[in-house]
Formats: sequence, structure tokens, C-alpha cells
Amino acid sequence: FIGNNQTRLNLDFPQAHQRVQMVEYMENRFGKDFGVYGMGWENSQTVNPGEEVEIYNRADIVITQNHFFDPGYTSDRLWRSLACQAFTISQYYEGIEGDICCSHTWKTFDQLGNLCEFVLQDEMYQSHFAVLDHRYFFFFFLWKHRFEKIINQLKINATDRFTDTGIVRSIIEHH
Repeated sequence: FIGNNQTRLNLDFPQAHQRVQMVEYMENRFGKDFGVYGMGWENSQTVNPGEEVEIYNRADIVITQNHFFDPGYTSDRLWRSLACQAFTISQYYEGIEGDICCSHTWKTFDQLGNLCEFVLQDEMYQSHFAVLDHRYFFFFFLWKHRFEKIINQLKINATDRFTDTGIVRSIIEHH
């Protein structure tokens, strides 16, 4: 798992304590087989983008957990793990089905732990879904696709207030 422990910092993230609980749960359940990386964890440090790719490439399972639990929000780590073709289990959030393809999600710690145990016992299953999610990601969720989605949403939701400034009109005309 890569993510910062914000409870030790002077920041107030709504899901920060859940992240600590998830890490403790996974460490208790999987021992030294569970790795945690990021600022604020014991015996860990912040990782740079190259180190992040190396971690994802050698991980059996990548887990995502968000500091915010808002519809449509996910950390960019989900995108990067799928881009690395890592088998990823994402924390479920409302709207994940329309945002990105991640075949496996979790809502509870027990669900996460059970899914990890299942996947670790079946390397072919793990490999199949890592490749499937990776391909789906590259076909439908590159930055190009994200910008097309934003531009289409702007076209749908543009109001007179915005079009008077010419911002939305300019974006749409140049697309």
C-alpha cells in the first residue's frame, strides 16, 4: 500500500483514521507480507514516482484507499497502479463504475482481507484481471479520455454565466 499517514500531520482528512485502521488490519492479518509506503508510517518514507512504479511492478496486490469519501473521487494512485498492470483492489466509492474499470473493490476491511487471500492463492486469476484492467484502462481512461469527458460535461452543463465569459465557448471551439 502506498499512501501517507496524515494523522501525524497538521492536516484534517476525513478518512485519515480509516487509512490507519486499514493498514493496522492488513499488518495484523498478513504480517511482513503486507508493505506500506509513504510519509508518516513507522520505518517508511515518501516514495518518488520511479520508486512507486517499482513498488507496483513487484507487488502481488496494490490496494487503494482514499482520504476523502466523496462520489466520483479517487486518488491518482489508482490510475498509476492500473497503468503499471498491477492487480489492484480499490476502495469502493460511489461512481467508480462510471469513472474507471477496476474489477475488484472493497468496502470493509474483512472484505479486503478475504479478497487478498483469495487472489494470493490463484496466480492465474490475479494475472488475468491485472491484464484485463490494464487494457481497459489504456483503451478508455488515458488523459485524452478524461479531457474529452470534461469537455463533454462542459458542453452539457454550460450556463449563460460561463458562456458569457467565453471560457467554455473557447474550450469547445478548440476541441
